[in-house]
Amino acid sequence: MITLQRMMARPEISIILRKIVELNFHAQKALIKRYFLPLSMHDRVLDIGCGSGEFSSLFPSEQYVGIDIDKDNLAYARKRFLGEFLQADATHLPFPDASFSHVLIMGVVHHLNDVDATAALRETARVVKPKGHVLIMEDAVSARPLTRLLHRIDQGAFIRTHEEWKELIGTYLKIEKDFTFYNSICFYSAFYITLA
Repeated sequence: MITLQRMMARPEISIILRKIVELNFHAQKALIKRYFLPLSMHDRVLDIGCGSGEFSSLFPSEQYVGIDIDKDNLAYARKRFLGEFLQADATHLPFPDASFSHVLIMGVVHHLNDVDATAALRETARVVKPKGHVLIMEDAVSARPLTRLLHRIDQGAFIRTHEEWKELIGTYLKIEKDFTFYNSICFYSAFYITLA
């Protein structure tokens, strides 16, 4: 298990394994396209916890900003994709209020304890423009043995149930739609928010 976890820490290995296990992120990409695209020419997208930059290619590069705390992920993303990739912490975003029309959070908050998750969600609410959109997809508790094994490998120590996600996110952002879905053996809670 430790060897696999070390391998997963390397972006070039992690992304290949995740693409295999998650069917090239087909379900996630379909939801991003459904809720975020097409963009208008004045829209800007913030991808919080962009990792290796996998979702950046869905957006025009001049309208995309990806942040991640891991410099190795960012170096990998910069080599493979266009767009702006910055090292930053989700709990202290380096952007002015109302900077982005769209914010994507994909598989990030389940790595954060309640205090940090709260800070990240508050920061998300702060940087979204009025009438802006937020799409959050997070690993959720599942009874399936393979999904539970995957969660152990992932090292996300704060995987919550759908109801726990709904309560946590709903405290800071008004949820318009929420649902769960499987993408292969991966189980997610998803939340779509439009700011007032």
